[in-house]
Amino acid sequence: MMYEDKHYFDLLEANDPVDEYMEVPPDFDWETALERFNALFKALETKYPDACTRSTTQDATYLGEIIVNVRDGAAVTPIRVMISNFGKFAYVDLAHKGPSSGQIVSIEDIAEQQGYIVVPPHILHEPYSGKYRFATWRERYFSYL
Repeated sequence: MMYEDKHYFDLLEANDPVDEYMEVPPDFDWETALERFNALFKALETKYPDACTRSTTQDATYLGEIIVNVRDGAAVTPIRVMISNFGKFAYVDLAHKGPSSGQIVSIEDIAEQQGYIVVPPHILHEPYSGKYRFATWRERYFSYL
């Protein structure tokens, strides 16, 4: 579901804690977040059989990432789906050109069906306006510390 840009910025700012919680929010539940992450992996794996890998992270503002290898004819393009520790945010990394927009939308739809808010790349690449030393919102919610 696409929202107006302002809605995304409001969500990003509302989930940026003012205390010392740079890595995870104060109410972060690792077990619940990992269950949701694994459910997303299974849903993506169902759509793209034998084409997904996953990993979790530490010392980062994001929980983990799922790599979806999308076939377009003979070409295979890896698409990275990153899951933030904050606000149930997801980021579909379109750094690799190649997959059709329908495949990207499919991945975004699956993430949203699993309860994630897919934040568009153009929003995440805007300058970060919070109290920490991040250059962009992407760095704030989807990077190592």
